[in-house]
Formats: sequence, structure tokens, C-alpha cells
Amino acid sequence: MQINTIRIIAGQYKGFKIPILDQEGLRPTTDRAKETIFSLLGNLDNYSILDLFAGSGALGYEAISRGASKLIQVENNKEIFENLKKINAHFKEKIEVYHQDALTYLKNTEYKFDLIFLDPPYQSNLLTPSLELIFKHNLLKDNGYIYAEYNDDTKLKHIGFEVVKMGNFGQIKYKVLKKSSFLF
Repeated sequence: MQINTIRIIAGQYKGFKIPILDQEGLRPTTDRAKETIFSLLGNLDNYSILDLFAGSGALGYEAISRGASKLIQVENNKEIFENLKKINAHFKEKIEVYHQDALTYLKNTEYKFDLIFLDPPYQSNLLTPSLELIFKHNLLKDNGYIYAEYNDDTKLKHIGFEVVKMGNFGQIKYKVLKKSSFLF
């Protein structure tokens, strides 16, 4: 299996190359997208991060490099999961990786997160059910954020959350969400 690399673009691990398996549907986040995302999110010092559909791990590793203290990765694909385990050995921060279905993880976790990355496979229709479970189980801390990435065909419902920022990177759309102030 061919392996490509992407790099961490800022923080203490700037320049570190992350090996990425060449797998169908695996779309590592571009440097331009990472710059935009992390400039929107600001300071991540001591954040706890959930990278629910970890894939390449690019967003979670970038967050660790920028000061996050804990990262949980959830990946359903066995080969990608094994690759993430190997990469995690290069980081001193606490990183846990689970080979598990994302929705099952959300139903069973007791953690609350400062930041949740949601970038599921585009044709999976898992984005809205993930948001529903995050809301139902109160997995986002009060001042936390969700970064959701999707394609044009996705009808994103985010009941219980409000949009802080939205935009696109070519055909890819994103929203940064927080808990709805109307609920509290």
C-alpha cells in the first residue's frame, strides 16, 4: 500500500510529516483549510479534542501541535487505525485511538470535549446522527466548538447548536458550531 505524507503546519510539531495510507475516501485536510480552521478556533491550550472520524489524523495532530493536551481518535477502518497507532508514538501528549464505530463511541463515552472534529466519509450520512448524539449525551463542553466538514450534497441538521462560522474550500463546506445560546 502506497503511503503519502502531510505535514503539521504550526506549533511545537511544525514540519512533522504524517504518513497517510492511500485509501479510497481518505481525504487529508489541506494546509489552506487547516490555516483557516485553526485561525477561527484560536488558542487550544489544554483543550480536550475528539477526532471522531480520524482518518489521516491531520486535524487532531494539528490541534496537539497547537497546545491541546488530550486527543481521542475514533477510526472504524482497521488499516487506518493501525497507522494512527504508529503515528501516535511520536507524540508526548495523551492520545487515545479507538477502533470503533463512531456512533457507538458517542453513545458510550463519558468524556466531554472542548473541540470535536466531524469529517465523516461524505456518502455515509453520519454527520447529522453524530451531532444528534453529541447533543443528546452532552459531549461538548459549554464553551466548546464543533468543526463539521461535508460536501454539497449533505443536508446538515444541527439542532441544539448554532453556527459560529461557515464557509467552503472549493466543493467542501464547513461549519463551526457551538451550543445554542437559546437552550441555556
